[in-house]
Amino acid sequence: MCKDNIKLILQKFAPNLFSIVDSLIDYNELCERIKGFLKKNDGKIRPKNFISIIINIMLETSGKTNNDRLYINELVFIDKKIEKALEIIPKEKYKKLGELFKSMIFDFSQLSILNPIGEVLSLLKLNERPNYSFVDYEVNFPNGKSKDFKFRNNLNGKYEIVEVVNISFDSTKYQNQDGLKKYICDKLDYKIKEETRNLDPNFDKSSLKFLIIIHGLDIEIAKESEAIFREFKKRKGKICVNRDYDIFPIFSIYNDTKLGFTTYDFDEITNILKPH
Repeated sequence: MCKDNIKLILQKFAPNLFSIVDSLIDYNELCERIKGFLKKNDGKIRPKNFISIIINIMLETSGKTNNDRLYINELVFIDKKIEKALEIIPKEKYKKLGELFKSMIFDFSQLSILNPIGEVLSLLKLNERPNYSFVDYEVNFPNGKSKDFKFRNNLNGKYEIVEVVNISFDSTKYQNQDGLKKYICDKLDYKIKEETRNLDPNFDKSSLKFLIIIHGLDIEIAKESEAIFREFKKRKGKICVNRDYDIFPIFSIYNDTKLGFTTYDFDEITNILKPH
C-alpha cells in the first residue's frame, strides 16, 4: 500500500520528478525506512521534507484534513521547477538530477527539500541572465570534485563554473547583523575550502564562482536584515574578507500562502525593500 501510494502521488502530481527518480528508487526500502522513522519518532514527521509532503498529501486526498490541497500544491510547484530545469539540462545528465532528488526523498531531516530545490532555483535564476548560455550540469573539475553548472559568456566567449552554496536562514544562530554576516561567511568559507581543496595554486580563480542561496526568508525578516543585503549589493556579494572568488548571492523567499519559493538577486531584494 505504501509503495503504491507513493508511486501514484508522484505520477499524478509530480510526473517530472517521477520520471527522473523512478528507476533509482527501491520503493520497498523507502517504505521500510518511513515506517522505522515514524516508529522511532512516535509518528511525528518533520516539516519541509519529502515524506512530510507525501504523508500530508495522503491525508488531503483521503479527505482526512482541511488543508485544501496545501501539500499537493507544494509538490506541484516543485515539479514545475524541475520541468523547467529539464528543459535546460542535457538528457544525459537527467540521472544526475535524479540522484540529487533521490537523496532528498530518503532524507527525513527537517528542511531537507531545500538543497535540491535551491540547486534547481539557482539554475533557473542563472539562466535568466542575458548574454549567458547554459553549457553543462555536474561539471568535472581538476580536483575531482564536480561543480554544479557551466555557463558561457556570449560577449567575451569565456566560461564560468558555478557551485551553489545553500544556507538556511536561522535567526537562533546569531544575535545581530554582525552575527548574521559571520554566520553567512562561515558557511561560505567552509564550502569554498571544501570545493577548492587540492586545486593547483595557479588555477584561474576568475573562472569559478559561488552562488549563495539563502533560504527561509520572508519579507519581514528581509527588512530586518536590510543592511546586510545592501552590503551584498554594494560589494557585489563579497561581504567576506579575503574572498578570491566571485559570489552571486540570491535569496529564496518562501511564501506559505501561495506555496512557493520566489528567488531574488541582490538588485531585486534591495528594490523590494525600498519604502513605497
